[in-house]
Amino acid sequence: MKVTAVLAGIMIAAAPLAAQGFGVICTTDVPYATGFSNSHKLAAPSELDTALTLVFQSSEAIHYCIGVCDFTGIEWEEPVTLYPGQNPAIACGTDGDRHIVWQFPDTSSGTWEVYYRNLEYRMMPVNVSTTNGQSMHPDVRADDIAHVVWEEWSYDPPRILYRTCDENGLIGDPVLVSDDDTTVACGFPSIEKYGGRLCVLWQACDSASYAPYSIRRRWCDGGVWMPVETLAMGPRVLRHPSLDIGSQGEVFAGAWEDSSSFYLEAHFEGGNPGGGVHTSGRSTWPVYSNLGHIWSYLFWEEDEFNEQDILRQTYYFGWGSVRSLRQEHSIDQNLHCPSALRDIGVWTAGDSAPCVLMWEVFGLPIGVAEEPRLRTGGTCVVAPNPGRGPVTFRFADAGRRNSVEAVDAAGRTVWRWSGTAERVRWESPAAGVYFARVRDGDRRETVELVRY
Repeated sequence: MKVTAVLAGIMIAAAPLAAQGFGVICTTDVPYATGFSNSHKLAAPSELDTALTLVFQSSEAIHYCIGVCDFTGIEWEEPVTLYPGQNPAIACGTDGDRHIVWQFPDTSSGTWEVYYRNLEYRMMPVNVSTTNGQSMHPDVRADDIAHVVWEEWSYDPPRILYRTCDENGLIGDPVLVSDDDTTVACGFPSIEKYGGRLCVLWQACDSASYAPYSIRRRWCDGGVWMPVETLAMGPRVLRHPSLDIGSQGEVFAGAWEDSSSFYLEAHFEGGNPGGGVHTSGRSTWPVYSNLGHIWSYLFWEEDEFNEQDILRQTYYFGWGSVRSLRQEHSIDQNLHCPSALRDIGVWTAGDSAPCVLMWEVFGLPIGVAEEPRLRTGGTCVVAPNPGRGPVTFRFADAGRRNSVEAVDAAGRTVWRWSGTAERVRWESPAAGVYFARVRDGDRRETVELVRY
C-alpha cells in the first residue's frame, strides 16, 4: 500500500486562511489520485450532512477516507485500502448507503472490468461489466439501487453502457446508452439525477479522423431512455465531461473542455450560466458544484503561468472573481484533478511520489453557512420537500416548546414559529431555496427546503 497519512514534499505557508478550513488528508504516489472528473469522488448522505466519504487511487489500489465536518473544517480518519484497481467513484443512496464502483484488473485476460460494492454490506464485489473487453472510467449514481455507467471497449469503437446493481449482487440488463454508430468513439461518461430523471453525459468523436468532436447527453425518465442529444459539436477538441452532484430541485449542470476558441477552455453548461474565464493556458478537468440556483463553485486545472494550478470561481447572485488555490494557500507544488461536493473541494498536489491529497471547506456565501454543521440527529419530519406551496413540520417532542426559523439564501429570516403543537404549517413560502432552523425538544437541526 502506498498511502500514508503524513504531510510530505510540500510547503504550506502559515498565513491565515481566507477559507473556512484547509489541510491535508494523506499522501499517495500518483498525481492523479483524485482524478478523473467524469466520476464522483465525494459523497454524503445528504447535501447538509456533516459526514462525507472520499474515494481516491494510488498506483496499486483504490482507497476511501471518512471525514467529519465541524466549525473548523474537516477531520479525516486514516485512509482504508479496498481493492486493486483504478478510477473509483462513489455515491450515497436514499438510505445513506455508500455505493462504489471502480476498474478492477482481470489478471486472466489482462483487461479491466467494472466492479461494484455497497460499503454498508458484507458483500463480495460484483462484476458489473461482464465483458471480454476493456471496461473503463466508471461512474455511479444511487437511490435504492446503484446506477452504473462506463466506457466499454469490447465494441469497436468504444461505447457507453449502463447497468443497475443492488446489495444482493443482482445486476440488471445492460443498456447501450450511446449511439449505435460504428463511426463514433465514446468515453468518459458521468451520471447523475436531476428532477427525478437520470442523466448520462459523455464525450464522442469520429473514430477514424477524430473530428468532429461532440459532447452528448441522454435522459432516462421512469426507466424509459430518451433520444441522444448533442450539446456541443465542432472540429476541435471537446472532452472530459463531468456532472454536478444533483440535489433536490436542481437542474442539469455539467462541464467539459472546449477548444473551439483555439485554446483549451473550461466550459460550464446549465446550473448558473456565465461562469468561467478565458485564459491563454490550458484549462482542463472542470467540475461544477451547485446548491440550487443561487450558489455555485467552479473548479478547473490551469497551466496559464507555466505551473499547474487549480482555479476556483464562486457564484452568489452573480459571478465573483477567480481565485488561485496555489496563491491562496502558498502551495509550492503543482495541483491536479479537482473534485467537489457542495462547499468542499479536494485535489492532488505534486508531480511525483509522495503526492498529497488536500481539502478545503470554502464556506457557503450565506448567513447560515455554519448552521448545517449543527445537525444533531433531530427527528422533525418536514413534508413535502421538495414541493410546491405550504410545508408542514411535524415534531417528535410534541408538548415541549419547539421552534422553526426559516431563512432565505441571503440569511434573512422570512418566517418564524414557536410553540408546543405536534405540527405546524408554513402556508405561503415563495419558490426558492430556504434553510429551516428547527428545534425539536432538546434536538436541533437545519433542514434545506426547496419550493418550486
